[in-house]
Amino acid sequence: MTTKTTRKRKTAPPPEALIETLIYIGPTLQRGRLPHLTTLRSGIPPDLAELAVGIEDFDKLFVPVSRLVAAQQAAQTKGTPEHAAIERLKGAYT
Repeated sequence: MTTKTTRKRKTAPPPEALIETLIYIGPTLQRGRLPHLTTLRSGIPPDLAELAVGIEDFDKLFVPVSRLVAAQQAAQTKGTPEHAAIERLKGAYT
């Protein structure tokens, strides 16, 4: 007598599970409204995007957590889009 084992089929993860958590590497904005190193699970909310209307490369300051170290290094390196965006934000909010 043999027994048949059934294997469970792997199902695709739900779409929201495919979105990687982002982390904000820029300076704290508007009295803590967007603190440095804030994590976001579902992209950049519209109200936060409004903070930097007209600031070029603002979106470059939201990076996947898996790229945090490399992004922080880029943010400290003159000539990178990340560094330029941080300087623009500092100029806009000081």
